Amino acid sequence: MYIGVVSEGPSDYIILKTLITAAFPSAETLHLHPSPAALELGAGWNGVRRWCKKFCAEPSMISLIDRPLDFLVIHVDCSMAWHFDIGWIALLRSRPRQR
Repeated sequence: MYIGVVSEGPSDYIILKTLITAAFPSAETLHLHPSPAALELGAGWNGVRRWCKKFCAEPSMISLIDRPLDFLVIHVDCSMAWHFDIGWIALLRSRPRQR
């Protein structure tokens, strides 16, 4: 199994790789971002967002990786979720408060 990882920073990747390896011992991981080659995109959640926008616009570029990925893990810290009105955050904001 070949798993690509996009993370906010190098230390996040180390933790994610450890978790992936614990769950899937035979898995190989590839740190896609941030890498020295991707410095123009920056690190942190903004860098992850720029990476996603770049590869969403040109998804065929992901296929330039040495072999096809079985999974792609995209990581941002939960503390950044409030920046986006997506997913469960938007759902929670739209629900009336229960008393």
